[in-house]
Amino acid sequence: MFLNFSRFSNIPMDEVREKIIGLKFSLIDFEQNGKIIHLEDQEGRPYTIDSTGQETVISAGVTESEKVQCLEDLLGSVIEKLELDESELIKLMSNKYMD
Repeated sequence: MFLNFSRFSNIPMDEVREKIIGLKFSLIDFEQNGKIIHLEDQEGRPYTIDSTGQETVISAGVTESEKVQCLEDLLGSVIEKLELDESELIKLMSNKYMD
């Protein structure tokens, strides 16, 4: 299963310029002699700047807390959609971690 946790993906640099100017980044990694650069801002949001194609694009991921919130929302939606008894799930999980 693949869940895409991204704020935005492959957006031309000119379109997100206003959002990223002024942010402070840490260099996390780079690939292909610097054509792909991985950064992280002070909030822990990962960014990738990719200049391997005809136009330079940027992608921004989500912070860990945003990812956790998304998973909590997803789990709540699945429980609701499948009409599961939440107390039974809690008991099942408790038994799993108590063993």
